[in-house]
Parts: sequence; structure tokens; C-alpha cells
Amino acid sequence: MVVANTVWYVPDNIVIDSAFFWVGADASSGDTVRCHLMSYDIITTAGSTSGNLSGGVVVADGGDIVSAGYEQAYYQSMTIQNASVSAGKALFFTFRQDGTNSDYSISATIKYHLI
Repeated sequence: MVVANTVWYVPDNIVIDSAFFWVGADASSGDTVRCHLMSYDIITTAGSTSGNLSGGVVVADGGDIVSAGYEQAYYQSMTIQNASVSAGKALFFTFRQDGTNSDYSISATIKYHLI
């Protein structure tokens, strides 16, 4: 899996203040969906293990959203579980659906400050 286009490499120590997202389906029937903001250790040295991830931690999460399909968009403010993210970590916003009823569009916003 190529993650270079989705990784948010954090060069400084930060604190996550809030995380929220909008999600919408493209079909009339939806799935149950869930999102997480995850932090990982990432290898940054050149070589065959460069980009490898380990030590995943949930930074923010939310409850299941039972999508009824494209009739509406859903908003969720996520619960911060581990606000402090150390320099050198990789952050990923992840999405899970429990079926294949729809394709989804997501707009996520992560508010943070440097420490």
C-alpha cells in the first residue's frame, strides 16, 4: 500500500485541539461508517524499510454513523483520545465502512497548535 499521498508527517510537537468531518454517500442506500485519526511511528531513513509504520495510537475517534445514503450529509465532531503528537510521527485520517452500498466523500478538519 502506498501511503505517501495520504500521510501527514508532523515535523514539530503538536496538540490536537479538535477533529471533525463531513461524510456523504453516492448511492441511495448507505453503510455504517466510522472514522479515526491515527498516529504512527514512521521510518524516515532511506532504505528498504523507509516509510514503514508501527506503534499506532488512536488520536481521535467517533461513534458509528448509520448512513441512509445520499439523501443527507453527516457531520461528526470526534472525541480526542490522545491530544499530544510528538515530532516525527505520521498522522492518518482513516475511514471504515461495513458494506459496499456506496462510495463516500469525506471532508475532515483537524485543528491543532504547536507546543
